[in-house]
Amino acid sequence: MKILHLIDSLDYSGSARQLQLLGPALANEVTSVTVCCLGSDTPWSESLRHAGVTVHALGWTRWFDFNALWTLRSLLQETTFDVIHVWRVSALRALAVVANGQLSRVVMSAPLSAKGELAWWDRRLLNRVRCLAVAGASDQDRCLWHGVTAPLRVVSPAIDKRCQDPFQEKGPDTFYRIAGVGSGERDAGFRQAVWAFDFVRHAFPDAQLQLVGEGSQLPALRTLADGLECGE
Repeated sequence: MKILHLIDSLDYSGSARQLQLLGPALANEVTSVTVCCLGSDTPWSESLRHAGVTVHALGWTRWFDFNALWTLRSLLQETTFDVIHVWRVSALRALAVVANGQLSRVVMSAPLSAKGELAWWDRRLLNRVRCLAVAGASDQDRCLWHGVTAPLRVVSPAIDKRCQDPFQEKGPDTFYRIAGVGSGERDAGFRQAVWAFDFVRHAFPDAQLQLVGEGSQLPALRTLADGLECGE
């Protein structure tokens, strides 16, 4: 099986991190894994190459970059990919420009922007893909609310198995400080962090959770924390 991962940027982000974990793992299971980044090379693209993944960085530099689109078109013509995994809507738009007929073999991740806004043309493209992979039930509900009718599949985020469990071999008297850094918007995961912390503090009463960020959801988060009696 030949898989192409198409992403707008390999700069630090949740989608790029997921791809950095999935690419090498899939390379050991399938015939070939290719990553095509619309932007420039980053340390993560070099990390993928070091793990045996072919990476093409198209160096997109302007609002409409003809050279980058032409290179993407040539790549799709040279190789027939069984699956095209697209990360984020901007990469889906680029694919639609150069290979509109291949949308039916697309698996889409991160279909909604941080603000949750979805233009009608993006909704039309999303409804033509093979399926959408979302991280949880809340993302699934948001897609449905925006009128996305393509098949939805909840896929848990990838994790690095080499990372040790921070709670392993430690007793209830251990003091923990947990920090979360993000945008403070709905999709940053802060609300889920507060809910999870409500369970953690019953096992570790002295644990502390600190959320750092700025956004529209911070007042609601404070209200949630106070309601769970863990505001301090």
